[in-house]
Formats: sequence, structure tokens, C-alpha cells
Amino acid sequence: MRTSISVFLFFALSMLICAHAEGAVEKSLDISEARNLAQLRPFMAGYLEPGTDMAASDIARLPLSRFQPIEGPEPEFGFTDDTIWLRLPVANPEPADIERVLWLHTNFMSELSVWKAAGDTTELLLEQGRNSAFSTRPIRLPNLVVPFTLTVGEEAVLLIRYRSDGNSHLPMSIETYEGFVEKHERRGARLFMFYGAGAIFVVVSFAAFVFRRESVFLFYALYALTVILYIMQRDGYAFMLFWPDAPVVNNFISLPLGCALIGFGALFGRALFRTRGRFEVVDRVLLGIAAISLAIPFTPLLIDQSQAKAYAFMWFLIAAVIIMACAVFCWRKVGERTIFFVIGWFGLIIASFATVFINFTDMAGSRQVVLNIMRGALLFDATMMGCALVYGYLQVWRRSEEADLARLELAERLAGLERRYSDLKEAAEARGQRIADATHDIRQPLYALRSSIGNLLSGPRASATELTAVRSSLNYLEELIDNQLTDPASFVSLGRTDSEEHPVNLILDAVASMFRSEAEGKNLRFRIVACGGSMKGDPLKLTRIVANLVANAIEYTDVGGVLVGCRQRRGRLGIEVYDTGRGIEASNLPRLCLSGERGQEDDVSEPGRGRGLAIVRQLAVQEGITVSVRSAADRGTLFRIEPDASDRPLALGPGAMLLR
Repeated sequence: MRTSISVFLFFALSMLICAHAEGAVEKSLDISEARNLAQLRPFMAGYLEPGTDMAASDIARLPLSRFQPIEGPEPEFGFTDDTIWLRLPVANPEPADIERVLWLHTNFMSELSVWKAAGDTTELLLEQGRNSAFSTRPIRLPNLVVPFTLTVGEEAVLLIRYRSDGNSHLPMSIETYEGFVEKHERRGARLFMFYGAGAIFVVVSFAAFVFRRESVFLFYALYALTVILYIMQRDGYAFMLFWPDAPVVNNFISLPLGCALIGFGALFGRALFRTRGRFEVVDRVLLGIAAISLAIPFTPLLIDQSQAKAYAFMWFLIAAVIIMACAVFCWRKVGERTIFFVIGWFGLIIASFATVFINFTDMAGSRQVVLNIMRGALLFDATMMGCALVYGYLQVWRRSEEADLARLELAERLAGLERRYSDLKEAAEARGQRIADATHDIRQPLYALRSSIGNLLSGPRASATELTAVRSSLNYLEELIDNQLTDPASFVSLGRTDSEEHPVNLILDAVASMFRSEAEGKNLRFRIVACGGSMKGDPLKLTRIVANLVANAIEYTDVGGVLVGCRQRRGRLGIEVYDTGRGIEASNLPRLCLSGERGQEDDVSEPGRGRGLAIVRQLAVQEGITVSVRSAADRGTLFRIEPDASDRPLALGPGAMLLR
């Protein structure tokens, strides 16, 4: 008897406990107000189906004990190939129908369906699969949104069935339609601010690559572009904007985008650090990371896609740490140019490990929190890499500017040397010209000296005229050597300045003593007409001009004679040299005024010849002396020299030409 009573009490207590438990689970969520995920979680339960054979009606009839409560901050079952069922009982205690939206905070699932089960009926609210285009969504927004209605007093169960090729996180909330639209607009504004900032990085980098043709700009642009596309895909905007009719692409694209992010990051670091040829080991490591990242998107051909995404996520962490180590190594070798890259990549690593910590612990967080962390980390990383790029380019520009300044300094020094060389060359040429002119002008006084000294040595007594001629020639030679074979600026002719007046006879006597013997040697009449006037100017240079004209007159006169004297013409005193020689044609005068030019019938082999008129013209230009000439073929030539005539009008006689 006692045993029967004990058994009865045990079964009664068990039934009471089960009834109490079932009553607790069946408590429905009041949706008269919007509910966030934290408010939904106590009412939710999950069930893992090994296959895909069960219908929603079968799941609705399953015992509640087959479901497990959601213990974490959100529904999450790791990387699994099982079909996941979520159960959420809801109720409408209001005296009117309620329209709500179930906001699933994900943009895409390989399989996702939502039913409303009430009594023995199930109503399909949403069905999305791998091949569902964006246009099949009831509300065409990046996240999956399911509208539903509960009538007055109605209680129902929302059944959510999904499979994921990646992580099985599925945060959600129940919103009023107006509240959902407001939150979506605020979220969209924030996201597009992020996208806009990233787009600026991309455009500027591509423009810099086009103009600079440097790979570092290209790889940064590709990295920043990959960051934007990756985040847009995770937010759902890539599916909505870029490939709305390609759901298969949308389901798979996160894998190659994530790998491309790592690959382009490695290539950008390689270009920024300039590892090729400098750090061969680091260069090979970064190239290896880029190659492996390129190969990982093809692994779904060999293994399941969800496993491939899990391995890709682990590779992301490993590659980020390796790139960080390479960046630190290069930073220690290269210096401050890489510090921004190190900071940015360090921030990305911290965000990645924080994501792993949130995903694999019970720490309060959600899919949106993870996305926000990764979004902020990627933006920070892209910004730091952009700073590294700009800073590195500024350093290159600064070094280039310093090199340009150094080259400019060298160019200026070279130009200075060239100027000095040119000046020395001109001075040497001028000195050579002076020596050549002096050689020409010394020839005649030496000839006169030889003749006079010969007469002195052969005769019994030297006449006063001969002694005067010798002294005059010696004085002329000494003055000529002092002025022509040394620095002309250091001497003053005969102790006078150019502004002083000096007797014309001083010049005429010197010319007479130099050329009388030569004229007599050719049987020419040689006459000097004395002059009592005075002239301004350097007497040595005037003497050289007259001497060269007289020498030419004697050389080119065969019959007749040479006359030298002074004459007033229209109030001007000038020295005139007249000969009865061959004359000069007007067309030949410019040519004969060039150094070394002589008449066509002359012998040009004797050194020192052919410079007479060139010397005359050069001295006349230097001293402001006017030399005019009148000549007739076979009748003779008349040269007139007028010193310091620039302040008076020049009047030439009929047929006269200016030598200067």
C-alpha cells in the first residue's frame, strides 16, 4: 500500500514539474511595443536539424524539450552545416490588430524562411535561398525584413529556419514599421559617410597613380576599394546596388573580398617599405601572403564553403599578425616613414581578435557590434595607411627637393666656373690679340731702328736728327710694350690722361722717325707737315693709328709719295694721311678692316701682316676716334683722323666713308 502511494506521488510530482516547465516555455512575447534582441532572447529557443527534411508544421508540433534556450547574447551556433530552427512565441494583448516587422540584422543567408504558426495552420512569411534575387524580398532593403500581423488577442509562434555558409549569428528585433524606417535611415546615413570617406581615398589614390605611375598608389587604392566593398557586402548594400540579380555571387563574394583585403594589404606594405632588393626575406613573405590570399577563394572547390570561410577567417588573423611583424621589422630598419602603417595594422589586429573574443565567448555583443568594430577598424586602418602613403611621399618629395637644391647649387657652381673659364678665355684671346697687334706695330719701329743704328755705326758721326729718330723709336717701343704686353689699365700714356691736350707734332715726329728710312728705301717721297695744334686723347693710341695708316700707305704705294699733316675742316682739327698708291675699292673696305685680311695680290705668308686697318678700327672704336677715308683706284687714298669728335656734328666730304 505504501509503495503504491509513493509511486502515485512520484508521477504526480513529475507531471506537475513538467506542466510547470512547459507553461514557462510557452510564455509568449507581448509585441504591443517594439522589442530589441535582449528582450526577445528569453522567449527564444533553438533546434539543430541534421538534415533538411522537416517541414514547419513538423517543427511546430515538436515537444518543447527538443529545443534549447538561447543562452548567449544572440542566436549563434558556430560554423555548422546543420539546419537551424528558431522558435519565438508572440502575442497581441491589444484590442486591435498589430502590424509589426521582424528585422533580421543580416543581409543574406544561403537559406532562410520565416513562418507564422497559429493553431494547426502555418503561414509562410518569407523564403530566401541561394538563388533568390534581391527583388524577391518583401521589403527591398539591405537587411532581411519580414512584415507580419497579429489579430486581436491572437497568439502565434514565429518559426525561423536558416542555414549559413559562414558564421551562424542571427541577431534580430521586432519593430514598428515607422520605427524601423527611422532606424534604417539613420544607419544608412552613417554608413554612407563611411563609404564616402573610403571613396575619397580610392579616387585620390588612383589619380596619384595615373599621374605618378608608382605602384604604391595603385595597391593602396585597391586595398581601400576592397575595404569599402567588403563592408558594403557585410552591410547588404553591395547586393542591393551592384549585383541584385546574382544571389550566388552575393553568397560567395565575402570570401574573395576578405582574402583580397589581406592580399592587397600585403602588396601595399611591400610597395611602401620597398622591400624588393632591400629586405629579401620580408619581400618573399609578403609575396607569399598575397599568393595564398589569392588561392584561398578557390578552396570551396575542394571543401565545403562554410569550412572554407572558417579557414579564411583564421588565415586573416594569421596573415595580419605576420604583416604586422614585417611592418615592425621595416619600421626599425627604415624609420618613421612606416609608423602610420604599423599603427593602422595594429588597430586592425586588435579589432580582429576582439571580434574572435566576442564570437567565441559569452561576452555581451552581437553581429552588429562585430560589424561596427570591424568597420571602424578598417576605416582606421585605411586612414593610417593613407597617412603612411602621404607621409612617405612627402619625405620622398622633401628628399627630391633637397636633391634638386643640391643639383641647383652644383649647376650654379658649374655655371660660375664656366663664366670664369669664358672670362679667362676672352682675356687670353684679348691678350693674344694685343700681342699680335703689338707684334705688328713693333715691326716698323724695329725696322726704323735697324736702319738708324746702321747709319750711326757706318757713319763717322751721328747727326742730331738720327739720334732724335732713335730716341723717338725707342720711346714708342717702350710705351707700346708697357701698354700692350702688360695690363693696359695700369699705365697712362706719356704721363697724360685722355682728357688732356697734347701737341700733334709729338705724333708726327714719332711717325717721321719710324717711316722715313722705309719710304726712302722704296724711292718714295715722304713728307711730314708740322702742325702747331693740339689734340685730346691718348697720344700712344693716336700714334699707333697714324703709324698703321702710314705703314699701309708706304706698303701699297709704288710710285709717288706719302704726305702726313694736319688740316682744319669745318672747325675740326684732324690728322690726314695721303698716298698716291693703288687705292681701296669701297666694297673691299669692310673685309680689309678684319684682322689678317689683305689685298688679294699680297703675300699672306709673312707674320704680322694684314692687321693694319683692323688695329686702326679697333683703336678708333675704343677711344671714340673718327676715322674717315676717301679713295680712288690707282689714284691714291686719303685717311682723316679726328679725335674726341663725339660732341660735334660730323661732316664728311664728297665720296668719303667712315672706318668707324
